Amino acid sequence: MPDRIKKEEFAFLALLLIAVFSYPLISIADKNKTIQGVPILYVYIFTCWMVSIFLLYMIAERNNHPKNKKDE
Repeated sequence: MPDRIKKEEFAFLALLLIAVFSYPLISIADKNKTIQGVPILYVYIFTCWMVSIFLLYMIAERNNHPKNKKDE
């Protein structure tokens, strides 16, 4: 059962990333403004990329199996 939940979370994250990197949202960040000399589009893409890596790590490393009381 926990593996199914992880697969569902990975699928949801994949759909979320498709939405985040789709044209309508990227066009919002595609401006001629900069943050500390870096274009906003680059900051947006890098931030989304880093957050997605962090979320993938958290989903993958989460332990859904309850501990067995006899083993302690």
